[in-house]
Parts: sequence; C-alpha cells; structure tokens
Amino acid sequence: MEYFIVQEGQMWNPIHDILKEKAAQGVSVYFMYDDFGCISTLPWHYHKVLCNEGIHCVIANRFSPVLSHIHNNRDHRKITIIDGCVGFTGGVNLADEYINAVMKHGHWKDTAVKIEGGAVRNLMSLFLVNWNTQSKEPIDYTKYMKMQWSPADCKGVVIPFGSGPAPIYTDTIGKNVYLNMINAAKCYLYITTPYLIWCWERFFVTSIRLQRFTKSLLPRMAPTTASPEAGMMRSLVNSIFIFFIGLCPCPLVFHCLYYTRKCCTNGEK
Repeated sequence: MEYFIVQEGQMWNPIHDILKEKAAQGVSVYFMYDDFGCISTLPWHYHKVLCNEGIHCVIANRFSPVLSHIHNNRDHRKITIIDGCVGFTGGVNLADEYINAVMKHGHWKDTAVKIEGGAVRNLMSLFLVNWNTQSKEPIDYTKYMKMQWSPADCKGVVIPFGSGPAPIYTDTIGKNVYLNMINAAKCYLYITTPYLIWCWERFFVTSIRLQRFTKSLLPRMAPTTASPEAGMMRSLVNSIFIFFIGLCPCPLVFHCLYYTRKCCTNGEK
C-alpha cells in the first residue's frame, strides 16, 4: 500500500486493524506514506509503530528543514495491491475527508478504480520501484514478476503507468500520455481535473466561454495578446468549454482527474 495522506480516523483505523491482523497471520504487509503529505496528520515516528506491529513501513522522501528542490518530489500515489491479483488506485487517500466523514474542505467527489488481472503487474512494479528507492531493505522483484494471470474477458487494454522525477524516470510519461490522448481525439475530449493552471502567454490567450454549474454565464474574456497562438486559438474558441464547480449551495471539492476522448470512424459524428 502506498499513499500520500494518512490520518487516524474512521477511514484509516479499520484498515490499520486489518493490516495488523494480516501481519500477525504471516501475510507480508508493506506500507509506504509520503512524509510531507502526512506531516500534519501523523506523528513523526508513526512508521515505527507500524513496524513494531509486524507491518513493513517506510516513509517516502523524508522532509528536511534544509531548503531543497527535492521537497517537490512527493509521492502522490494512492495504490493498494492484494496478492498481485487485485489493485486499487485513484485519488482517494486514507483520511476521513475522502469518505465525507468530515467536511474539511467541502463535500468530496473523487474517482477510484479496481483493477484485476495482468494489469496489476504494472501497479506492483510502480510500488516496488518506489519502495526500493526509499527502503534500506529492498524487495526482490523476481517472485512478483513470475506471477501468471489468466486473460481478462473484456474489451480494451488497461495499462497503469507512472511518472516522476529524474533519475528514476527519464521521460515525462504523464505529460506525454495526456498530449497523445488530446492529439488523438477526433470527435470529443472530456477532461476533469481539480487543478487548472492558466498559462496565458502560450495557451488560453484568447476568449473562452466559462459556465458555472450554478448556471451563471461569465462574460467572454478579451484577448490578452496578439501572439500567433492567439490567432490559432480563435479558431477553436467556440468548441472549448470550461465548467467550474459552484460554491453554492454546498461547497464541493471535485478531486476527480480523468481524460475521455473518442476517435470517430465510418463518418460518425
């Protein structure tokens, strides 16, 4: 298990009890959490508590008061792998606000997926790479990579992938995947994200239509520059819509992040 935020409460405590029970039964339990993500939610030496309970635990990228760019290399993953056959991933951390047991920021909306079969191998690989970069007792990959899975009875391909800083990752995999999906779209492209950073100089440099879920329509924004990108974006502006989650009547935290696109064939529109 690998998580960015862990906090004692209704979400984590029952899971913690199960992990202790499984460790006592002889199950190999490995748990990793990000130091910065848990800096205000867990005691400083919480990993020792888990280790004393028979749970193998490491802290990802220990926080240091010395100013360094490496502080940005956080472990933001949320992964659970069970017996190499079932995997869970998505945006849900192990804290009460993710199940709306508390309203820390508002009503929480998130996305998680369950994966079965051979695709779980990728999740295992992602976990093992991170574990072995942080732990003084690395895990032997061999026994995990020799596992066999039955072919899945479904259409399509499921490929969990990871991205991160150099030197572990030499390519910007996440960025490249998103750009390829955007470029491959022929009919429509739906993007849901909790994070939207405006880069006026290079991308959205012309007017776009902003419509809130509260059904109030904002005026069009005037072009901010006469750059070549602005001219290119003007031809697309009528097809770009950005919807914002409204704050009324109840604050809503939309933590979902996914891309959906469609390539039309046979003249389909």
